[in-house]
Amino acid sequence: IDGAMYVAFTTDHSPQRTMGRSVLAVSRDDGRAFTKLYDLSTAKFINVALCKVGDWLYVFGSGEYRASSVCLARVPQRQVEQRDRLAYLTGVGEDGQPTWADAEQSAVTLFEHSVVGEFSVAYCEPLGRYLMLYNSTRPRGIVMRSAARPWGPWSEATVVFDPWRGRGYGHFLHTP
Repeated sequence: IDGAMYVAFTTDHSPQRTMGRSVLAVSRDDGRAFTKLYDLSTAKFINVALCKVGDWLYVFGSGEYRASSVCLARVPQRQVEQRDRLAYLTGVGEDGQPTWADAEQSAVTLFEHSVVGEFSVAYCEPLGRYLMLYNSTRPRGIVMRSAARPWGPWSEATVVFDPWRGRGYGHFLHTP
């Protein structure tokens, strides 16, 4: 955004919790050094995928590692350094329009699938859809969902890579 690189880092690993907190940081020297802006979350936005859309920066987030579903927040791109400008999706009206609130605890999930691990979201212009890929434990593998708008509705999960069928385990993925 305006020549700066914004990155959400996940930290605070402990024996009790795989990931405990996310922070937003900025680099103005092409990633050679970062400055922490603020704690992003210790609840619903610990694992984060950022997606620029128009004047908005959408923040997709999941909470406890592989034990939560994905929520959505947004911030005007030019105000990304102001944590109090984040707005959290609280629902979608019958007209398909989203509703937003200032409090993270108000955020609702985009869909129910409380196994989300690592994930990413991008807009695919040729398809006219947002694509979300994430590491899932049920079903096992990398699953994909898509939606016409960031707030959905999101499609059902489709396995796009099964580590057993795709010869991942034992070849380029560790298996006990």
